[in-house]
Amino acid sequence: MLFFVCGIPHESYPRFQSQISKIFGDGHRVISSPRKPRGDGRYCPDMTDARNLISQYCRDIEGHRKFAEKGCGLVVLRSPGVNIDSVLAEFHPFALPTIVELPVPTVTIGKLGSEWFNKMASRIEGNLRGLRTAIRAISTELEARRNRTPLLLPMRNFASAALRAEISTLYAALSTHPDPRDRIKSACQRIEESHPFTKQRGRFFLDEKGVRFQAPGRALHGFKVAMGSGHLEQCLTNEHLRLGGGIPRGFHFDCTIGEKGNLSGKFPNCHDTVTLATGRPHLNIYPNDFVR
Repeated sequence: MLFFVCGIPHESYPRFQSQISKIFGDGHRVISSPRKPRGDGRYCPDMTDARNLISQYCRDIEGHRKFAEKGCGLVVLRSPGVNIDSVLAEFHPFALPTIVELPVPTVTIGKLGSEWFNKMASRIEGNLRGLRTAIRAISTELEARRNRTPLLLPMRNFASAALRAEISTLYAALSTHPDPRDRIKSACQRIEESHPFTKQRGRFFLDEKGVRFQAPGRALHGFKVAMGSGHLEQCLTNEHLRLGGGIPRGFHFDCTIGEKGNLSGKFPNCHDTVTLATGRPHLNIYPNDFVR
């Protein structure tokens, strides 16, 4: 698996780096960066920290991707009570988060600093147990049910308040849920209360605008997002990850209006600008909202 770690006190960072294998286990990739305290002495990672980690990932995306496709988690360390919404927003919805409260008082030097570090490491290890369980559950859902799950539907182009709400809820709470598989099942059921999976003349979900999103079966044909041409780092991360689980390469939806109606018009794309596209006979729309 791949783990982002955000908010490590900078005084403890060298020791953290030396103990990554002990804390996370062997065979994982960890992308991290140090954080200095605020003026009040508390540690509060922010949007800049988050974007720095994502940039590290995107600079060597093929090297990191083989780890991320086995599961991707975000560990955010913070002083109790500080607001980290800007960090969580940057990783939504591709990496599954867990939040670790730093021990209080914060002591990072000397013998007390060593004891404090051990407490912090123990808390990270404790949170990782729930996070790994949740990542395995979502990975199973996205792989075993890729042509059936609603959790791979594109969040901009599939018109659905239910889809956005359930994905946001899973993002916020899945790593701490006592039964992630059951929670995922419940989320899918709630989405399908608004958008039933239909098997008549195809297998598809119907959004609020009457657009059919039909999974491709085995007809996977991929695309490779590259920086430039308007693409942002979020285009790359959301191309192959959703809620910490890997998206099968080439997975997309064939989209039409009705059974055979060509879908055309203006569509929000993966970097949240507008694309003009015409389906012949259908449009391909990917989970990250890339449209072609």
